[in-house]
This record gives sequence, C-alpha cells and structure tokens, in this order.
Amino acid sequence: MRFGVIFNYGASTEIYTAIEYFVNKRVARVNDHGGINGRKLVALFRDNKGDNSLAEKQVSELVERDNLIALVGIWNSSRAERVMPSRPQRE
Repeated sequence: MRFGVIFNYGASTEIYTAIEYFVNKRVARVNDHGGINGRKLVALFRDNKGDNSLAEKQVSELVERDNLIALVGIWNSSRAERVMPSRPQRE
C-alpha cells in the first residue's frame, strides 16, 4: 500500500528531514506488526522544490503510476490548487 509525501525540502531542510524520519519510523512499525490487513506500507517521498508545475507533475505521476492510497504534504495553497485537478474522481 503506497502513499505519497510531497514537500519543498529546500524551504526548511531540517524540518522535512525530521518529518521524513518520523514517517519512515511509523511505516516500519506498522509493517513490523503485519502492515494493514497484511499489506505492507510504502512511503514515496518527493521534493517539489517549491515549484507548482513540478508538484503537479509529481502528483500526476504518483496517482497514475503508483496507485496511491493517500497523498500528504502539499501545504502551500497555490500548489494545492494546482494539483487538485490531478486527483482521480471516485464515485
């Protein structure tokens, strides 16, 4: 089970490095206890470098290619608005 984590690492490297470490520790803990319904978690990290176009491309690639269960980390409103059309429509 894959989920995406998109940050702008250049904005505050120490903070995002710490978040990446924490996410990886939690993923390892879940996986060490059998995952979710027997399925292992995988965190896919991306650095959007503060670029709205790059963030949009990364979201599209993650959603289309990697079959994500979730996507987190886009905290800038202009980037969030830019990537919203990339999300799949579900019924």
